[in-house]
Amino acid sequence: MIGYKPASVTAGVSTSGGYLASEVVVAERGPSGSPVVRLLITRDGVLADNTPAASFGSGDNRPAGLIVRLQGVERKLVLTPLNGVGEQYTQDVAISYVDVVGRYVVAGSGGVLPLPLVGPEWTVALNGSFTPGVSDGVIAYKPASTPVGYAPPFDFFAAPASAFVLVDRAANGGAAVRLSADLDAISADGQPLVQFSQDGARPAALLVRGTAATGAYAATPR
Repeated sequence: MIGYKPASVTAGVSTSGGYLASEVVVAERGPSGSPVVRLLITRDGVLADNTPAASFGSGDNRPAGLIVRLQGVERKLVLTPLNGVGEQYTQDVAISYVDVVGRYVVAGSGGVLPLPLVGPEWTVALNGSFTPGVSDGVIAYKPASTPVGYAPPFDFFAAPASAFVLVDRAANGGAAVRLSADLDAISADGQPLVQFSQDGARPAALLVRGTAATGAYAATPR
């Protein structure tokens, strides 16, 4: 069973194939025959089996409403966040049921983990299974305004950037920034690894590259 509360915002984009909601509930029949809430989506975020799976922000940073489109055969929902004037302001968010883990998860093709730092100013380079042993996640970067010159061929991706993040799923089912880089430094799990800026000087851009074979990444100052 799927139920929803209509949103008060008026959509400024097409709602074809979906409906406009402020809350969505997905419930199934439990072992005792009583309904069990498997998925709860609100303007604050997503709960999967009563465990936080994603946050949409707080206060005025939350979406005013969501266009919800169902792909029933795949047990998948695609959410389009809308701002206060009914415009889409970030990428769609995909939520799929994964048989292996027996619950709904956020990410996969067509979606991005809805962290505040992964917003409209970021370009999503890769989404979903991109590293050995990792089931889902997001690689995103801010395009650099400074050309980086020749970008050597790479079997994964290569992009000129002013910032870069690798967002993975944390043990609690939420999202965690595992690797980040900007024009000042590279950090892993919040700990600084490499310092770029020295004596007030820093690179104008980074050439960010990755390889699928080993899950390795490189950020070359330019």
